[in-house]
Amino acid sequence: MSIGKLAKTCFLICLFGTAAVAQERDRAIEALADAISAGTSNAERVETNGFLIETWQTKELDRSLKPSGNQFQMMSVRAADMFRVAIESGRPGMSLGGGVGVFHRESGTPMMSFGDVDGDGLIDVLEYYVLDQNGNTKMSVTDYELDGQPDLRIHFEEQYFEIWHADRWYRVAEQNGRRGIFIDGAFIELRRENNRWIVP
Repeated sequence: MSIGKLAKTCFLICLFGTAAVAQERDRAIEALADAISAGTSNAERVETNGFLIETWQTKELDRSLKPSGNQFQMMSVRAADMFRVAIESGRPGMSLGGGVGVFHRESGTPMMSFGDVDGDGLIDVLEYYVLDQNGNTKMSVTDYELDGQPDLRIHFEEQYFEIWHADRWYRVAEQNGRRGIFIDGAFIELRRENNRWIVP
């Protein structure tokens, strides 16, 4: 992949790191790179003191793979035999105040991320990943308010997720196309709000 395409799509790699095998992921990344071919400007790559530093500005895609009008900045830092660190800023709803991701050195799978979603200078979300010895994701854990209580656990091998409510974890079930949890035998439908599941 050319540096230009890498710059256009590096921020998307984490979306596919755990959801597809490497070959399918690479095809998806190439397709997304083509979809935003005019999206990146000012891409730079510098090798210094044993580190490779790449920076770029890119356009965000909407659900139809068209530029949404938003632009944000990215930086990637890596070195031989070390994990990769990516820093992002300026993405509405994700990293207005900045975000940092740490990626497995071989598989490229996310290992940890945190960010200031609303730009107030405080970290709003922390996510970490449990990996196997090959760098594949087994589980992810998310703390939305960074209050020390995780709010979401995704179990990739078993293909289900749980949310924390009141005083314990609830496995999310699907009923008639709706997602919810069972509390005392009653199905309570979840609501999607600000990119997270909420118990009404």
